[in-house]
Amino acid sequence: MPVSAERLPSFRELRDLAANSPVAHACISLQTAEIAARGWDIVPSPEATMAMRGDYRATADFAGRRKNAVKLFRRPGRDYCSFREWLEALLREAFATDSVAIFAVATKAGDRIFSLDLLDGATLEPMIDIYGRCGGWRQYLNDVPRRHMRDIIADPTPDPAAVYAPEEHLLLTTQFCIRNWTPFGCSPLEEAMEWSEDGTLDLAATEARLPGAFGLQPQDLGIGKPADPDVPDRESWLRLRLAWLADLFSRILAGAGLQWKWAELALSWCGRSAALAVLGHPRVPGRCGTGRPPVPLALLELEFRERHLAGAGA
Repeated sequence: MPVSAERLPSFRELRDLAANSPVAHACISLQTAEIAARGWDIVPSPEATMAMRGDYRATADFAGRRKNAVKLFRRPGRDYCSFREWLEALLREAFATDSVAIFAVATKAGDRIFSLDLLDGATLEPMIDIYGRCGGWRQYLNDVPRRHMRDIIADPTPDPAAVYAPEEHLLLTTQFCIRNWTPFGCSPLEEAMEWSEDGTLDLAATEARLPGAFGLQPQDLGIGKPADPDVPDRESWLRLRLAWLADLFSRILAGAGLQWKWAELALSWCGRSAALAVLGHPRVPGRCGTGRPPVPLALLELEFRERHLAGAGA
């Protein structure tokens, strides 16, 4: 029995499922690795492209803005050593709770952004007016309850630790799945959740639905079950998430006349190896179609990073 519109699972329930279910962990690890393996670039927006035609100064100015943007995204957050680590943390939150929150930290002079810090989206509650519009965010020391929009308007959570107004703070919150009756998104984990008659989570039924919620077939996780014809195409699932991320990053770059662009190619064996390792398979499989023997995942990731990520954004 799917969760009803009036019964939203809490952030704690979603995170417990992500942490304690091997199938959920494998699905998140596989799709996170698939996206994090993509190359990327920062290109001019269509308006900036038009403005640069035949204008040497505009072209030189774009090169400077692009250089600063690439420098920012090579290490976006102060708590992470690379873009890949930062992106993996963002994706794991998106796949578990669909509550991504990025705080853009500006320099003291206020002329540019020097860090994109990831906040815990579970601690943020939107300030909803009677028309359903968000006029800012309240942040709390603990997870906020996920509930109906009308309940937030009628009974906002008291005593926030911080308040973010849109015109004063560069706080960007986003969800992949937007619902008109609640400001909270719907992650693949929530989509797969099945509930018993007594209101408890039916873990077996939930794990059976999890691969499909992530656009995966059981074979992608090394599970010997027949393919599900109702599962959407995996590449389509990934393209939708990549488009969502490109839109999110382009919103950060929009003020500089820049936009985000993903590379077209990803290495699926890297993500599949990560998922199989999570599920406890004794050996990491070799590369698809090469006939080469199995290679430890750490060596695969090191080789991939050296060959494909060294020039990312260059």
